[in-house]
Amino acid sequence: MILQGNEDLRVRKTIRGIKAAFESLICEKDYGKITVKELCDRAQINKKTFYTYYETLDALLEKMFAEKDPDWASKPDIKWNFTKFVIDREGHVVARFEPTANMADVENCIKALL
Repeated sequence: MILQGNEDLRVRKTIRGIKAAFESLICEKDYGKITVKELCDRAQINKKTFYTYYETLDALLEKMFAEKDPDWASKPDIKWNFTKFVIDREGHVVARFEPTANMADVENCIKALL
């Protein structure tokens, strides 16, 4: 459900809570290991409430992608990617690249460390 701004305050808070819980869970564990029950516990809602707004976790993920980039589904490249970190030989983070970073910049950073 993409918020239009005219929903009831309770609906907006519930959906924000679902998304926040999902974002925190996806930072902690693999997407495939997240369950609706776990998400609902984190968002402090019941499963029926979750299913009122989303059919599946995949549907939630797709809605969140669509909110960030309405054309994401039509792009042929990988749909989701995460922040990249370049680590030196001692295990220290030397650079951080957002998902939208140019991969040539990442490559140049790695080459400089070799």
